[in-house]
Amino acid sequence: MPRHRHRKPGAVRRNEGLPLTPRLEAYQSLDSSDRSKAAHASEARDEACVQRARALINGGQFDEAAATLAAAGNRSPTLAGAWNGLGRALFQSGKWDTALDAFRRASTLDPRDASTWGNVAVALAALGRLDDALAAAQFAVELSPGVAALHANVGDLLYRLYRFDDAALALERSLALQPRVREVLNKLGCIHRAQGQYAQAEVRFRAALDVDPSFGPALVNLGTQLLHLHRVAEGRRLVVAALEDSRLQDEERFEAERALAMLDWREAMEPAIASALVQKSIAPLTAALASAPASLVGSDAQWLAQFAVLITRDDQGDKRIAIARRDTVPTQLHARWPAIEAHFAFHGAHSPVAVARTLEWFDRGCPPATGDALSLAEVDLIHYAQAVDAADAMARPAAGDGVGWEAWTRFWHAALTWHRPELAPGTFKIADNHIPTAPWVRKAPPDRVAGTLRQWWTGVYPRLHGGPCRAAGVIYLIFELHGFSDGNGRLARFLASRELAAAGLQPMVLSRPLLRRLRTDLAMVRARAPEAFHLGELMALCAAGAALGAELSLSTASIKR
Repeated sequence: MPRHRHRKPGAVRRNEGLPLTPRLEAYQSLDSSDRSKAAHASEARDEACVQRARALINGGQFDEAAATLAAAGNRSPTLAGAWNGLGRALFQSGKWDTALDAFRRASTLDPRDASTWGNVAVALAALGRLDDALAAAQFAVELSPGVAALHANVGDLLYRLYRFDDAALALERSLALQPRVREVLNKLGCIHRAQGQYAQAEVRFRAALDVDPSFGPALVNLGTQLLHLHRVAEGRRLVVAALEDSRLQDEERFEAERALAMLDWREAMEPAIASALVQKSIAPLTAALASAPASLVGSDAQWLAQFAVLITRDDQGDKRIAIARRDTVPTQLHARWPAIEAHFAFHGAHSPVAVARTLEWFDRGCPPATGDALSLAEVDLIHYAQAVDAADAMARPAAGDGVGWEAWTRFWHAALTWHRPELAPGTFKIADNHIPTAPWVRKAPPDRVAGTLRQWWTGVYPRLHGGPCRAAGVIYLIFELHGFSDGNGRLARFLASRELAAAGLQPMVLSRPLLRRLRTDLAMVRARAPEAFHLGELMALCAAGAALGAELSLSTASIKR
């Protein structure tokens, strides 16, 4: 048997007698001198084609440029640059689909060009295909690991996919190759902020401003972070400085203007919140909210539509509600329940000594006069118990009173957090907040919280069955809307228990294992089709919490006063 040398798949050997294309046959009949001339002529034609295409691109004639390049065929990598140029022009014109097609043509002509794959990644990201974009961006880094911009592109995509630690590593690699890049420093600051690492975020934002003191995105990011942290004077100064720059992009400008508007509204609301707490009435809040700026009471239609899908009623949903009602039996609460709920649902210490101390505080109406300094968690517990004790005495707003229900929600947030001014009691967030432990939470923009809240209470809440279903709905509302800078979790637990109590059922206690279930169940909303979720998971959670509450109520009743 004759031995054949290995050849690439699809290669053709002349002695196999296979027919040649006319162009290839003519080319092979030339001597070396003629072949050289033919190659130069081909390069000249390609260069002329590229020049014509570039002129058309510069003139905005994208379709003509594409036709010119397509007519030239796919002869050489020289044309890849023109396809790349066309893709960039199309991308900047907002034609992301056709830009992606152009970049892919370029990658076919020159598959080892890293910048082309970087462009492919950018186009895919613009189309929302983040996983595909990340694969293309990572391949670009493999081709050219020494290019800082390619690492930065990978970091940006990882950030958008909530893979914060990986994103930070990619951006650090970019900085190692090209230090003091303001965009990379600013993005690292955003990552630290999303992880709740505000001090590290501030360092990065300030480093970006050291490179360029007028860099708008960093001014807005640092300014809004300082506003969130109640460093109002400096935060306002930075945000105002950003707005004075005509080069500020529309997105950053809107965020800055919205933050200042929210700050002004927060300051206007604070006297009404204080009066409401003193009077133990939502009336001062309701009166103040009636004059809310129209720009700050818009609703998040997408969020409301998503929730409407979650409460779609079918036979299975009704069965789940029936099961939850059966398991959550009415219970006669004894007078010490507010302290019990606060202790087990918030403080978390289950030792008999700790329980006895909490009950003693509640029995005396204040912390015992032992002279011991109270921890922040203990003060939180006291305020929570006091709010539980007061809740049953306050009448709820009327069914269609959206402003009243917003005031109701704000009032209880303030009652739970009044001793924590850094949590901005009773006032909504100024800038988009971040939840390091639950980045999947959808959250509503600050200027859409009030309107969405009003529409939910008046349009969605009445459609929910009482008891566990409404308790589950309230948890989802408060946690996913995430309207307050902080304290959303305790408010969700508090209001959900009040829904159970209003239905004559045992209020719930969410122990640490049950809270972990809460996070898991809500995370499933992001991973599964919304149509498959009928709040059944959260209703089951509320039922389990109520059962635990009944058990703890009985077990602690015998603790002596």
